[in-house]
Amino acid sequence: MPAPWEVRETYEVRAELEGLACERAVGRITGEVLDELGKVNEALRPGATAVGGTSTAANDRFHTLIHGVAGNERLARIIKEINEAFPRNVSASVLQNNPRHRADNFAEHERIIAAFAAGDAHLARREMQAHVISAGVQLARWYENRSAAVFRG
Repeated sequence: MPAPWEVRETYEVRAELEGLACERAVGRITGEVLDELGKVNEALRPGATAVGGTSTAANDRFHTLIHGVAGNERLARIIKEINEAFPRNVSASVLQNNPRHRADNFAEHERIIAAFAAGDAHLARREMQAHVISAGVQLARWYENRSAAVFRG
């Protein structure tokens, strides 16, 4: 089990890389991709039925769409490696089983989409960075709660 500080450090790096992907994507994004981002994000709306059966699949699709539009294969590959550094079922559990986190995730994605629609690369970058940091905090808390249970045991 990773230490919570490892999660926070990893997500700090991921936030910078995902922010860069958003910044690069702003000048390349099409109306079709914006529409798809919106549709995929709808699956994350609290109470919605997720695409592919899980909110994790919808969340992953949202991010990989952006990575693809960013047009930098190495960047996309490094982000994927970072995402795979922690068990995906844990990230899925945090997202699916916490209604407040799911609502926050949906709203954060909405702000990213709005920044894309406005053509604001700086804002898109900042919104994505804040989104990834928030996800990292949630994941670190999950590990902290499990670590505390183990040590109290």
